[in-house]
Amino acid sequence: MRFILYYKSYCGHSQKSKTTLETKYPDMFDLHEITDDHQKHQSLIRETGQKTVPYVFLKCEKHKNLTFIGGNSEFQELIRSGHIDNLSEC
Repeated sequence: MRFILYYKSYCGHSQKSKTTLETKYPDMFDLHEITDDHQKHQSLIRETGQKTVPYVFLKCEKHKNLTFIGGNSEFQELIRSGHIDNLSEC
């Protein structure tokens, strides 16, 4: 399993997700900063329905799929609740 994070450097929620990944899941994530790439941000909005950063995805190496987890709130809740452990079988 691998996390994919699309974030903006000036966003507090993005920074919290990034810090959580660096602390709890080192070597298990890829970072993609959204800078002036308006097209990429619009693509993420269309794909997820979410307009705000960060965008946290879970990539399953075993099944070769990518699942949108949500933003920082959903990501932190998944960790807090322990449900992230259920996904680690991926």
